[in-house]
Amino acid sequence: MNTSADTASYLGEGVAPVTQMMSSVDTVLFLCRTPLQARICLKIIETENIQKADVFYYTQHDSESDRLYYSRLQQVGGHTQYVHLSNDRYGVINYIIAYFLADKRFKKLQYKSIYLASIDAMLFRAFLKIHNGAHVFTFDDGTSNIVRNCAISYHVEDRGRTAIIRRLARMQTRRQIKDKSLRHYSIYKEFENICPPERTVHLDIFPPSPVAVDCTQEMRFFIGQPFEEYLNEAQIRRLQAFLKIQKFDYYIKHPRENRPAQAGIPFLDKEGELAETAIMAASAGAVPHIYAGFSTVLFNIPSENARKFYLHFPDKDDDETREMLEFALKAGCHVIEL
Repeated sequence: MNTSADTASYLGEGVAPVTQMMSSVDTVLFLCRTPLQARICLKIIETENIQKADVFYYTQHDSESDRLYYSRLQQVGGHTQYVHLSNDRYGVINYIIAYFLADKRFKKLQYKSIYLASIDAMLFRAFLKIHNGAHVFTFDDGTSNIVRNCAISYHVEDRGRTAIIRRLARMQTRRQIKDKSLRHYSIYKEFENICPPERTVHLDIFPPSPVAVDCTQEMRFFIGQPFEEYLNEAQIRRLQAFLKIQKFDYYIKHPRENRPAQAGIPFLDKEGELAETAIMAASAGAVPHIYAGFSTVLFNIPSENARKFYLHFPDKDDDETREMLEFALKAGCHVIEL
């Protein structure tokens, strides 16, 4: 992947470049678990001119995108390992298994710095515990870093069984990791994050398309999701009725989506690429029209590159839904009420 067109900028005033804080000869460890995280890792390595980077990639999906982006990390990494465990087991059990499967190097080498996004993952917190003296740098895990009223939010602490396990294992809290983070790398420039602006770096990994766009042509995409996780049956039926009367060129299936919301729409073959990249490639100069619920794709693709439509359900009137609507509008989306 050519990322030479990407840009990076620092948020806040008087921020010293990270390269002054860490010698390029030091070996650092990247803890990664999704293709989007991997793309951000690649950008950090490029931006900070990191010469020695080990990579531990843990996934519960083992998708084509996971394998593609891991292979790209292999090209720039030193010692790398890919661990896949299905999500059939309880998450903590998988984390324990993955920790013991991890090569000894990841647990024995005294890394100068550790980069991670999934501050909720017990597996990664185990690495932070054994490398307690290492510098910590964080980066975005999708929208978990910016939302506050959603279950996926990193602005709240662990709850229930997870909180008990964390205390028993004597691992750091999310707050402790955020406070320890020397710098947070974000792809969301206009949103508050888990670290204050003076410790936040903006990375532009999806810059405006350099290809001339024919505004008279459009390509329509629907972003699938595991809708049963947050919509009731009546709302899903309204979504299906809406999709039935639309004319979409492509359906982009979510990794956790077991049953597509609408049959008859061709699936887009992403060839392992992120949805954002695949959409721009498939549009071939036409204006992509992207329809979705609360999807990171709506936030990641610049409004200059596409027309974005957020599907809103007014009868879902809670703090989470209101925040999603507010963020979608802030991301430049048009709102369609269903």
